[in-house]
Amino acid sequence: MMEDSVTTVTDELSAEWDNTNTDSKTPTIGPVEDYKRIDVREGDWAVAYALSHEEMPKSLGYTHIDYTDVVSVDVRTAVSRAHLIKMRDEVRRILYAKRTNLNGYKDVRIGNITDLSDKFRLMWRMTIDVRLWKVITAVPS
Repeated sequence: MMEDSVTTVTDELSAEWDNTNTDSKTPTIGPVEDYKRIDVREGDWAVAYALSHEEMPKSLGYTHIDYTDVVSVDVRTAVSRAHLIKMRDEVRRILYAKRTNLNGYKDVRIGNITDLSDKFRLMWRMTIDVRLWKVITAVPS
């Protein structure tokens, strides 16, 4: 399920990214596993990776399971902090637009946003944690 959530987030970002909101620049978007190294000198990046996956049955004789996946979207640029903020806002815009129906996920929420920028190396980086919630009614037996 976790691979499904990472692919869901990256596919949505790729399909809906509006580069007019980010200084006419479209980042390289995809699961972090698809890239050997991420170099901001080659352009902007928005890569995603799974943080956690939780399955919660609702009762003792449960008939459905709540799945909660947390995916982190890591946005990076060498342009400027202002450009990084535009990239963050674009990720938020896309995910909030799909907050109630994203490829079968019933609830999408933005969690922690962490600024990991290093101004001495001129690398502007931010992680955006996304919580995806899905209910599975066909319990595996």
